[in-house]
Order: sequence, then structure tokens, then C-alpha cells
Amino acid sequence: MINALVVDDERLVRQGLQSLTNWQMFDITFIGEAKDGVQALKFLSEQDVDVMFVDITMPNMNGFDLMKHVQERHPNVKFVILTCHHEFDYVQEALQLGAIDYIVKTLLNRDNIEDTAKRIVSRLKRELARKKDAPPMFSGGMYMYRLKPQSVYNTTFEHASLYKAKELDQHWFRMRPGLVIEELAHELLSDGYAVIELSPSKLMTIEAVERWLLDHGERLLFYYGDKRLHLRLSDAELMGRIEQLSITLKEQEQRFIHETENYRWLLYPQEWAKWADELLRLKPRPIFLQQLCQYFYRQVLLTMNRSEHDAIIIEQPQVMTWKCTERWLQQFSILLRSKMGDLSLSHEVMLCMIKAIRCMHQQISLELNQNELAYQVGMSRSYFSQCFKRFFGVTFGDVLRTLRLDAAKQLLVTTSLSISDIANRVGFIDHKYFSRTFKAQIGVYPTEYRTLHVEESR
Repeated sequence: MINALVVDDERLVRQGLQSLTNWQMFDITFIGEAKDGVQALKFLSEQDVDVMFVDITMPNMNGFDLMKHVQERHPNVKFVILTCHHEFDYVQEALQLGAIDYIVKTLLNRDNIEDTAKRIVSRLKRELARKKDAPPMFSGGMYMYRLKPQSVYNTTFEHASLYKAKELDQHWFRMRPGLVIEELAHELLSDGYAVIELSPSKLMTIEAVERWLLDHGERLLFYYGDKRLHLRLSDAELMGRIEQLSITLKEQEQRFIHETENYRWLLYPQEWAKWADELLRLKPRPIFLQQLCQYFYRQVLLTMNRSEHDAIIIEQPQVMTWKCTERWLQQFSILLRSKMGDLSLSHEVMLCMIKAIRCMHQQISLELNQNELAYQVGMSRSYFSQCFKRFFGVTFGDVLRTLRLDAAKQLLVTTSLSISDIANRVGFIDHKYFSRTFKAQIGVYPTEYRTLHVEESR
């Protein structure tokens, strides 16, 4: 038997619809009626309903709004629209919201009610059969996200297998039911995993949930995860996060990234507030912020501190969530503003120095000189040289040589490029001169450095 509810603000319409025919002949039983959307929602919270006959024009909450609320809370309920309007726009909107049929109240009578009832029941049964054959809704589950690169592990699934987790891709794993996360949280985090617990969903299949996690789960953890990287979401919370994170505003995101690279937000508190608000509105991919922090740490901060014996070095950034990323960036901003005051440098000069070190890294393979770099950041050559020495504590040539050798060390360990190719990639035209310089600064020749560090990594 099909349970039905009629919702109309006119009592005569409610009673008239039920009395027009013997609905039970068509397997339909009217188990209740409501005069508005509020009563209807209350009824649905107390009884199971298969189909609602809903008036479009009701006070306080019209039929379309009621349908939207019902779809969110009771997705299995179907709708038949009651309307006085025999208009295409009304019908189209009703069908888009999931109505299986519509009835024009002014045209309904005892002569055509049986045909109408048969049509409604036929469509409703088709919908129920389709639902029966449809994939089951997501029943809840726990997922692990690999924070460290896969290359960190000796075997591909060594750690995941400890928790009997099924691989979804190289980063995501579905955990077996029954594990108590509270007992494993510290162990999982130390092994390099974050965990998301999701409640059952009335609206999404397991395939849809996991497909969304693969696309947006990293952002979910980054912007909403706690310091233990253990995130627990109800169905309603998951739907809210999906709405917030699934919208991609690529043009706005690209513009935001471009504007981030002016670095004004690092030195001006008002600019910081605007930048942070825009970041939380757009929620760009975490890799952008992770690379930004690593740039500030490795290319700016460490270069600043090379010649300072008593320098205060901020710890290497741990950028697994936005909260810890924000905290690290604020510390870096405070350090820059403090150094700006100590050296009596203007905001604009400080920004030029940050941009200069980035240009040096980006153009490490070119024959870069102070004249070109000063021009790129908008300063005269002599003033640039003076400010560069004050800011970094060493000369432009010393910094450039160190950056090139650091890049060379990275290539020696992570690639199989020849010494000649590496020399060219880090700005040395003569590979023999590169080898001599490397030996003078590092203490061993490039080939020896590669052999030593490759053996250590085995």
C-alpha cells in the first residue's frame, strides 16, 4: 500500500481530493492531511509517507519551498503537485524538483479522477522500482588520508595494511568497520595519516562520497581538520562542506594567487585581514599554501639567517591544516616587520627583497646579475645592492652561489642527471668550474656527494 499525505491550505480541497474516488482500489491510502508546510514537515517526522499531494500556492511556505525542505530531510518521498495554474513554467519547475505528476484542481472531477489515479500510481511504482534497483545510499565509514609522499614508505601499503584499509588511490584508504579511532589517533598521525569519519547519508551513494573525497577531501581536512587531523562529520555537515568546497572559481582563484605574490599582506595588517578573508572564501588547494610556506622558509628565511650567528629561526612550517599554516605565516610576518624596523627599511624595499630572492630561485639556470634583478624588482642597481646586503647580511654574489649549490645538491640526490646537465641547470656554463666550486664550498666533489647521499637513502 502507498501512504499518501495531502497538503493544501483549503480544507475543502483536502477533503474533496480524498472523496473523489476510492483511492484504495489503486493501492493508495491517505494517512493524513496538512494545511501548510509546517504541519506537513511535522507529520513527516512522525510517519512514513510515500507520496505527497502538494498545493503550490500556500501562505508562509509555498509548495516549491516545501518540496525542497522535504527533499533535504526525507529524500524518498515523491510529489504530485496541486495547482490552479495550467502553465508550462509551473509544471517545469515542479518536475525539476522531483514531482512525478501534477493535477490542475479546476479540471479534476469524478469523470477523470480514475485515469489520473492510474497514471500517478503507474509513475510512482516506476519510481519505487527504479529506487529499488539503484545503488544503496552511503552507510557511513572511516577514511585514512596519507599525508606523507608514498616514496617515504619502503613498501606501498605497509602502513595502511596495519589497519586493514582498502586503497582508493595512492592517498586515500577506506578503513574496515569496527576500529576505534580514539585508540588509534596518535598512532595514525605518527604514521602519517589523517582520518575522516562520516555518518550515513540519505542523499549520496558510497561511490559518490568516495569520488568527492578523492576530488576535495584534502581541502576538507586542511580547512576543517583539528590538530590531530581527525575529522568527524554528520550527514548534514558533510552536505554543507560539499556545498562550500565543490564550487570551483578558477578565475577568482588564479587572480587571488597572482595577488598573493605581491606579498603586501605580509607587512600590512589591514592587507593581511583582506587576504585571509579572501582565502577562506575561495579555499584554494592546500598545495598552494604549502608551497608558499616552504618558499618563505627555504628561500627567504634560511637565506636571511645564513650570516647571523644568533639568528632566531622559525621552525620549519607544519602546514597540514589552515590553522597551523595561519599561525606560521603570522610568525613569519612578525619577524619580517621586526627586521624592517631594525634595519630602518621601508615596506616597499622589504617587498622588493622578498621578490628578489624568489626571482633568483626561478632564474637559477640563467646568467643572472644584479643589474637585471634590480630592474626586475624596480630599484636602482646601487640602492638594490646596498639594501640586499643589509637585508640578507651577505652580498648578492654569495647568496646566488649558495642558492645554486643548494639546487645542485637537490638534483644530485633526486635525479640521475649528468654532472654537466646539473651544472647547466643551476647556472654554471663550465661543468669543471662547477665541480671545483662545489668541492671548495661543500668539501667533496659532486660525484662523491651523490654517492654518499644515495647510499644513505637506501
